[in-house]
Amino acid sequence: MAHIIFTPSPVMLPGLMQELESYASQEGQVIIHGVCRANEIPIFIRIWPTTYLFDQHSSHISELVHFEKISAFPAWTEVKSHLDFGFTLVFTGLPKSCVSFDLQEVIPQVNGFYVASITRNKTDVYFLDFSDGLQTKERKVMTEVFFISFPTTSPLQHQSPHNKTY
Repeated sequence: MAHIIFTPSPVMLPGLMQELESYASQEGQVIIHGVCRANEIPIFIRIWPTTYLFDQHSSHISELVHFEKISAFPAWTEVKSHLDFGFTLVFTGLPKSCVSFDLQEVIPQVNGFYVASITRNKTDVYFLDFSDGLQTKERKVMTEVFFISFPTTSPLQHQSPHNKTY
């Protein structure tokens, strides 16, 4: 399962972190810095436009508005074996009342990005490690054909670990 990185060690250009934090506080956006780590076998990752932040205590949903260094569906980004790969996701702002939220990729197949119960911070800049959920056969080998059947319910329905549907 993916988890929150509490003491990140990002590798980025000097000054970029301060610029992003300033941008988030001025624009009311949420910035997620993600990392994926491939073990012995390369993995392939991508982001779907149906990736959202769900406020755990209201019906608010923040939408993905921008991403860097990761491919959008239907393309794939390869993460070579034994390497860490970083990317950035930018979402619309969360309400001031939000104290915790879930990040969920709402997709019609297995292994979407999901991190539950992210505690809100003052800067709305977060560092998440998605590696644990990516080392499955479906993520390692992307040569098989996926038969996709879209759900009949709204794509914005979200089942939280608290059994609350948004």
